[in-house]
Amino acid sequence: MQAVDWQDFRDHLSTADPEGRRLWLYPRQPRGPFYRARTGLSWLLLAILIAGPFVRIHGHPLLLLNIVERRQARAEGGQARDLPRSVVPDRQHAAGRPAS
Repeated sequence: MQAVDWQDFRDHLSTADPEGRRLWLYPRQPRGPFYRARTGLSWLLLAILIAGPFVRIHGHPLLLLNIVERRQARAEGGQARDLPRSVVPDRQHAAGRPAS
């Protein structure tokens, strides 16, 4: 392997040798406590997202996002409320007809 000329490193590909053949990179799987914590957190958030609509608190779902009717509910209040119109366009407006 040749030494790197730091004045000229932007003028060539780092993954090609002087003859133009490909130099393959072999990345390693990350490991360590932060990687494991990030992986565990992502599994936990996915589980909450999937199980949220089925878990009920005071008769209301833990997580409700009704995009068609522009309604949402969260666990803290449990009351469904309207989403702002900027989040979900009106069906008539999206079809090119003015909203009445």
